[in-house]
Amino acid sequence: MKILIIITRGDTIGGAQTHVSLIAKKIKEEGNDVNVIFGGEIGPFANLLNEYNIPYFNVPSFSNNFSLTNDIKAFYEIRNIIKLLKPDLISLHSTKAGLLGRVIGKSLKLPVVLTVHGWSFSKGIPLLKRIIGSIIERILSFMVNKYILVSFYDLEMARKLKFKASKLAVIHNGVEDAFVQPNNKDISNDRPLSIVMVARFDNQKNQKFLINVCKDISGIKLNFIGDGPLLEKTKSFSDKLNSSCEIKYFGLRLDAKEIIKEHDVFALISNWEGFPISTIEAMSASMPIIVSDVGGAAECVEDNVNGFIIKEGDADYLRNSIIKLRDNRLLTKDFGIKSRIIYLDSFTDKVMYQKTVAVFSSLLNKS
Repeated sequence: MKILIIITRGDTIGGAQTHVSLIAKKIKEEGNDVNVIFGGEIGPFANLLNEYNIPYFNVPSFSNNFSLTNDIKAFYEIRNIIKLLKPDLISLHSTKAGLLGRVIGKSLKLPVVLTVHGWSFSKGIPLLKRIIGSIIERILSFMVNKYILVSFYDLEMARKLKFKASKLAVIHNGVEDAFVQPNNKDISNDRPLSIVMVARFDNQKNQKFLINVCKDISGIKLNFIGDGPLLEKTKSFSDKLNSSCEIKYFGLRLDAKEIIKEHDVFALISNWEGFPISTIEAMSASMPIIVSDVGGAAECVEDNVNGFIIKEGDADYLRNSIIKLRDNRLLTKDFGIKSRIIYLDSFTDKVMYQKTVAVFSSLLNKS
């Protein structure tokens, strides 16, 4: 099996890039051929592919920004690479790759799989862009042989737009198990409960809401990992509070995985989400999860089993959840153990890969 994966950005490592690198690694480990094409500048994503010995092609003209000249140039550059590689199937990730890649795939009569890491018409996208995005996706859906959706939330959106059910498959994100260790954290109440949130400081996330709720709760530490346009504004907001809890900002950290496992609780408070990878990374580290009930964010969490699911704007439930974990460290440990059980059962990279390659094989067997 020869698979070509195309993703728009290579200058960062987000959920889509992590997903691609893990799938590519597994494809190669199973003895198959895999190549990756990405656009823009060469950055940390390329370093990750090098670490996994995954061959890649960088196409600088290929970017998220619309430019007729660059897009035409990227179209022919990518098409020429595909003709050279002669893959059996093209796997597409992100909106721009999904648009350009499907047209190229159709022109070369190759099967096309589009993995949707959040629709271009999801909540949080400006209304006009959502309308245009939904229209374009419906018109060009005939060029996609199979859609892989990373959440049931995205599946429901596709159903509302009358996408063919036979073209839709839900495969949740999975992550490598990098945290195989006993859950031996100190469960005494003699120290503050440490809570960590890993996310960019932008309009999608709501660190400010979490800070507002925690400011009156004693006996906790609240730590943030990430950068973004709203970081300084958020810092200024928290500095002006007479907060009962300690608040710390780590900034962008490449060792975030190592930092989060030193905490007691993982939180992700958002205004909208797809299916975040950071949550299942925390679950693999045996951590209880506090997550907003937006998009597919809560699809790996069972309320009052391995964490708490917070309805949008429900400050009281968020406050009570934090206090419950602060006051009952045995419960915190139990939630963490159950997080890891759920992770091992449904959200490992192996589970994600097996389901993904089954989709690939089904299409290749038809051709």
